[in-house]
Amino acid sequence: MAVIHVKAREKLVRGLIPRRHQGGTYRVAKDHERMDLLRAKLLEEVGEFLAEPVRPGHEAADVLEVMLSILTEGNRQQTRALTLQHLVQVTEDKRAERGGFDVGIVLVA
Repeated sequence: MAVIHVKAREKLVRGLIPRRHQGGTYRVAKDHERMDLLRAKLLEEVGEFLAEPVRPGHEAADVLEVMLSILTEGNRQQTRALTLQHLVQVTEDKRAERGGFDVGIVLVA
């Protein structure tokens, strides 16, 4: 499991938030910290998705937004050259080879 290094009192927010909520203090993330901030944001958004059954589409959209940003950042840093199309293709390949999770198969250990 990857270790995520993020300052305890900081979190990534959407780009237009500073205009809408001018009471906070904001800064632009440094290049070397962006991926860790995105990973932390992904954990936050997945947690909200799991905790918010009333608006699953809204929270799922936030998870997707972070995933798209992770792809973009990986390409920008040239550490993980992925596109959404590539990710969809890998998903389809894995589904063809192993099946999907939609069937509901449970491993009983």
